[in-house]
Amino acid sequence: KTMNFLSTTCLAIVFSAAAVSIQADTCKMPDVRPPPKSRKFVSEAVDTAISDLMPKFKDHNLAQLFANTLPNTLDTTVYRHSSKSGHLDTFIITGDINAMWLRDSTNQILPYLQFASKDRNVKSLIQGLILRQARSVLLDPYANAFQVDQQAGPSPHAGDITHMLPG
Repeated sequence: KTMNFLSTTCLAIVFSAAAVSIQADTCKMPDVRPPPKSRKFVSEAVDTAISDLMPKFKDHNLAQLFANTLPNTLDTTVYRHSSKSGHLDTFIITGDINAMWLRDSTNQILPYLQFASKDRNVKSLIQGLILRQARSVLLDPYANAFQVDQQAGPSPHAGDITHMLPG
């Protein structure tokens, strides 16, 4: 049988996410979220929205894709979220290195804005990210990405010499 796009995509996700036995004509997308104790950040409002919306999907795979992807930033990329000495701080890893890109961290957190009024932890996470970004830009207004702290060591590009030209 010819597999449709979703089935093909599902097969790729299944093979890369877990060793799951499947048949070519039926593909049930698995729940690939980390176990609750392994999640980096938990939002009751996000989890409730997922629980409320999943039964409304007509297609199980689409529902599971939604449930896997909506909380992904919270589950896997919140490197630090704390309130040290009264200052909120949120660091979102945005790629394959432990760095936070300003543009990417902003876009990763956008889906959660709708939950900030319902979940004070999400509101705090977003506030911490804004404050972290502001502190980062004040450190280096020309940088695009930042490390979590000075203990991370110098960037591999710290010795770059760039001759800046006007314009």
